[in-house]
Amino acid sequence: MEKARISVKQLFALIMLFEFGTALVVPIGLAGRQDVWLSILLALFGGIGLFLLYDFLFRQYPGLPLSGYAREIAGKYIGSLLSLLYVPFFIYLAARDLRDAGDLLATSVFHRTPLFVITALMIVAIVYVLHKGIEVFARTGEIYLMVLIGLGVLGNIVVLFSGLIDLKNLHPLLARGWGPVIIGCLSKHIHVSVR
Repeated sequence: MEKARISVKQLFALIMLFEFGTALVVPIGLAGRQDVWLSILLALFGGIGLFLLYDFLFRQYPGLPLSGYAREIAGKYIGSLLSLLYVPFFIYLAARDLRDAGDLLATSVFHRTPLFVITALMIVAIVYVLHKGIEVFARTGEIYLMVLIGLGVLGNIVVLFSGLIDLKNLHPLLARGWGPVIIGCLSKHIHVSVR
């Protein structure tokens, strides 16, 4: 069986597209209120660090999957346990993202379509992409990321020249301190509320 390979740029494109997609569905950094942009900026550095860690581990153990180098790093027993814990963790994240995207489509566009039909069609699309292979998916992700960045730059330019931006809405800066900003930074997959 031929091994599928994707480049670091393609992995980066897939991670960015995933983050853009879930950021539209799951509100991020809301604990920071008007300092939400600081929460997102701090989370950016954490995400870059995590990406660099994945890249480092891939370069150290190029022939092994995640479960393989977990055993190499943590030992046979602890590494095997960590590998087994990754399975339900990734299943939970995938199921949650599927449900969130289905809820978004059901409430915004497909009001009369049952949630089961929407998510079933999304699963069919996912199965088709998996059938085509990760390499095709990664190359398509690279193209879509460029399109998305282009549309984002164009959209930001239009908003900038529209006169809708009022920097007074950012004041007072850090009115409630760094605590809500840090909680907002960490709260994408950890539901934390700050009053």
